[in-house]
Amino acid sequence: MKKLLSLFLVALVCLSLLCGCEVEPPLTPAETTAADVTVPVTEVQADYEEVYAETLDGVYDLISTDDELSYTAAGHTGVREAIAGLDKEQALEAVGYTFKDLTGDGFSELIIGSVGSGEGVKAPIFAVYTIAHDMSFVILEGMARSSYILLDDGTFLYEGSGGAAYSGIGNYRMSQGGTSLICNEFYFTDPDDTDPGTLYIYKNTSGKWDKEKSEKTELTLDDFDKIREDLEAKIVSLELTPFSQYK
Repeated sequence: MKKLLSLFLVALVCLSLLCGCEVEPPLTPAETTAADVTVPVTEVQADYEEVYAETLDGVYDLISTDDELSYTAAGHTGVREAIAGLDKEQALEAVGYTFKDLTGDGFSELIIGSVGSGEGVKAPIFAVYTIAHDMSFVILEGMARSSYILLDDGTFLYEGSGGAAYSGIGNYRMSQGGTSLICNEFYFTDPDDTDPGTLYIYKNTSGKWDKEKSEKTELTLDDFDKIREDLEAKIVSLELTPFSQYK
């Protein structure tokens, strides 16, 4: 009898303890916030200099070599233009690199660009690389008359020129997967077929200089300049590590 009473008392205590505990329901996708999502430790602690070592080595060799290469690898055109006429020490200081997650997926892209000085400086980006299928490849490449600059919303300002009558301004973003560049909007000038002195402004979202497949707008050249100014107001400066500190 005492044994049965003891068992009853133990069960009663356990029941009271269970009733006094409140169990929090699991988060559903709709309730999950950015603060609840954690990036895997392997991504946060990634050694990006090691991940992009082959690409960084290639750019470093391009800058530091005294020999003219017979070919230009993807992503190297802007670098070669930037270091033309500079000695080795100057060239290694003029070009730099950094790592930045441009898509929000927790993995950083490699950015190669001109080492600027100060906020809002139009320091062009020469190339942006990402990793896919264990390989590094170029997403965008900037060069003379075809440059990209990072903006404060993570998109890129594109400025291009094909001569006095041909100017282009665009805004681009990286795809969610970070493997391609998507055009948000692109404006370009093109002269009238019968009056070369009259310029029209065309618009598209393909990023192509093709007036036949673009919208002919009523915008003026002042409007065109205002679009550029508004985008330039969003320029952010990148803290690049000069290649003089790479090795």
